Amino acid sequence: MSNTNPPIVVAKRYYPRLSEIVTVNDLPEFLSFVQEGLNAIFDKIHYKNLQYFKSYRGRQCFL
Repeated sequence: MSNTNPPIVVAKRYYPRLSEIVTVNDLPEFLSFVQEGLNAIFDKIHYKNLQYFKSYRGRQCFL
């Protein structure tokens, strides 16, 4: 007998980078000396199940 099962397809998961939601421009001015390092770090950190809300004044709170 020959094995005629269809191939198994594995879906790759995508976790967005932290740099897509937090930019160094969002950080306080006194952290400007670490701007390049933070960009590199934020590009390498991925998040899963992020929940946040935005108030009517535009403030974001991460949970």
